[in-house]
Amino acid sequence: MRLDQYIARVEGLTRNQARKIIKRSQVRVETEVVIDTGHHIDPREATVFIGERQLTYGEHLTLMIHKPAGVVTATRDRSHRTVLDLIASRDYPRKRDLMCVGRLDKDTTGLLLLTTDGGLLQRLTHPRHGVLKRYLARIEGPLAEDAQARFAAGVELRDGTICRPASLEVRGMSEVLVGLHEGRYHQVKRMLAACGVRVTSLHRQSVGGLALGALPRGETRQLTPEEVSALSPPPKSTDMPQ
Repeated sequence: MRLDQYIARVEGLTRNQARKIIKRSQVRVETEVVIDTGHHIDPREATVFIGERQLTYGEHLTLMIHKPAGVVTATRDRSHRTVLDLIASRDYPRKRDLMCVGRLDKDTTGLLLLTTDGGLLQRLTHPRHGVLKRYLARIEGPLAEDAQARFAAGVELRDGTICRPASLEVRGMSEVLVGLHEGRYHQVKRMLAACGVRVTSLHRQSVGGLALGALPRGETRQLTPEEVSALSPPPKSTDMPQ
């Protein structure tokens, strides 16, 4: 594949825009700066950089973002800053094509995925796939003594809704780790409220086999093909991994 074609496809640019980047000596293939727009590479084997940023070849773009509080999970909003506003167009020219994979409440922090891959979005969000999501919650009030058993059986919310079985790990008087296979509106807060406590802060640590890790708050990075593959839904089971 021609280098200008590769960059245009990966970055969502026109061929003319890609050629300008190459001619400005901004592109490296392996360790060599290449200014020949027609330079041929193997798109799945070559290591290509624009500046210090390594490109990942693929038909789709999938990003991990460490969502801060006060930012809404949306691609556009007239009144509030959105997660898309945190992504630099110069780093990810295809950002206008990104879709949020599920949502986090405005005051919830942590791991959020965005992708151009509708199939991946469907696999991660449809209830039948039951992808595991883990949340660290700070709480106030006395937690019901049978809270863990109620989570394991399926908490009944105050409106009568019965949730799917979930995990609850108590980490002291004011902190719990919750594992869910579904994503109802304000679900973690409502489940814990049903068990007698109020959530004061909520942070999503992981989705499927992907953890937030040390990504700084408000920062974004592109997932590798291996990480995207690891997001495949786990086998259906009522057993919650610990």
